[in-house]
Amino acid sequence: MLRKTPLVVILGSTATGKTRLSIELANRFNGEIISADSMQVYKGLDVSTAKATPEERSRAVHHMLDICDMKTRTFTVVDFRDAALPKIEKLLNNNKKPIIVGGTTYYIETLLWKVLISSNEQKDHYKMDSSDAYNQMPFEDIMKKLNFNNVNLDDNLYLHNALSKVDPVTAQSLHPNNTRKIRRALEVYIQVGRPMSEVLEEQKSSKGSSYLGGPMRFEHVILLWIKSDQAKLNARIDRRIDSMVNDGMLFEVRQCYNLLKISGIDPQRGIMQAIGFKEFLPYLEQYTDESFDTEITEFIRKHGGLTGQKKFIVKNRISDALKLLENCLDDLRLHTKQYSKRQIKWIRNRLVSTKGRNVPPVYELDSTDAETNWNDNVFSKAEYIIQSYIDNVETKIKPAEKKDHLASSLNMHVTHFCDVCNRRFVGDLDFNVHMKSSIHRKTVEKHRKLAAAKINKQSILTQIVYSIWNFCNETRKRIFSNFSRK
Repeated sequence: MLRKTPLVVILGSTATGKTRLSIELANRFNGEIISADSMQVYKGLDVSTAKATPEERSRAVHHMLDICDMKTRTFTVVDFRDAALPKIEKLLNNNKKPIIVGGTTYYIETLLWKVLISSNEQKDHYKMDSSDAYNQMPFEDIMKKLNFNNVNLDDNLYLHNALSKVDPVTAQSLHPNNTRKIRRALEVYIQVGRPMSEVLEEQKSSKGSSYLGGPMRFEHVILLWIKSDQAKLNARIDRRIDSMVNDGMLFEVRQCYNLLKISGIDPQRGIMQAIGFKEFLPYLEQYTDESFDTEITEFIRKHGGLTGQKKFIVKNRISDALKLLENCLDDLRLHTKQYSKRQIKWIRNRLVSTKGRNVPPVYELDSTDAETNWNDNVFSKAEYIIQSYIDNVETKIKPAEKKDHLASSLNMHVTHFCDVCNRRFVGDLDFNVHMKSSIHRKTVEKHRKLAAAKINKQSILTQIVYSIWNFCNETRKRIFSNFSRK
């Protein structure tokens, strides 16, 4: 007996080959691709966000690309969910396989599980009837609706204290520096008419829910996790960034930067703080002459990059700009590699190490040797897994073993403060990890040495005072003795 059309999800960190596999599977199984990337929704950032090329898009239908103008609004995870779910339902109803692919794993999670407040939970509060109305409403006006005067949107503690008054449970679970989630919680309070914590608690108490949120939306889901050896992945990331520069990434970032400035958007906030943009701010702000971009890009293309012995061999007017740009690219390489590790950590913690959550089997595919063994290690295995599911036949490929996550038995809504490190932590897990960390141990040792030095200093001072007192006392005795003899 054939199963219903499954929803195929391709997970993995950056540069593992997700786009390639999604196109191949779309061609093989009559599917269409749903991009789940928080940056690829914006128009005009093709190279910088590693968006599917025109040639790749011609090979398979892509959705959720180029759907938002960055100068008019910020695209949120709620916007993504509300736009992507109808497309998925339409594909399923037409017996087409939706293939969700992207590196923003939280976007994928919001499609698979009910982890956000749904549009049907909104109320006509303050005569508004859609999330778009709230997205267009200035945040300062939202604060005034809550009767907060003298609004200071740049003060993290002010916003956190404001949330504490209307939703203390959510405030307790958020760090004061997490202004994005604090603002969202305040918006939800206006939008829904009651604390976000209450709505989410109802969601978590429904059938099929877990400590992470509500139940699954779809019954038939296949999760494919493309993995790679980290060292080889790092080398692949370096090559990808070099290729991006050759393909004109600098021109794209410049265009985006200028567009935001003309629109009056602060480049220090929003989209420009995303990986791939913030790293270039030092260069963009110091060198406003776009002719530098052309000369530098041509130099890189000619010499195959700024690395190795050819690094900084130019001794003309762009040599300083080249040095600054290379520092920017070094930061980009570092941040991208760090991000790839965070992506892996998210998948492990939210999808694999979650026995208390209803999670479909997660099948691991190895793209470490993609250049030579892609078909055997990635595509053929993915094809076999999907076809076996469709045919309702048990697959010989075993999914990743599910494990209990520490967070499932810990309180994630309590705030701790480490007096030694002067840091605040939300949730038992992060606090416990910190207390066992080398950073905490080193800080404790540093404080111990400072305290010991202070005690030693006081001890030395006491000895000096005692010696002076003893000397004065002995001198007094001698003087008194001499006077007595006379």
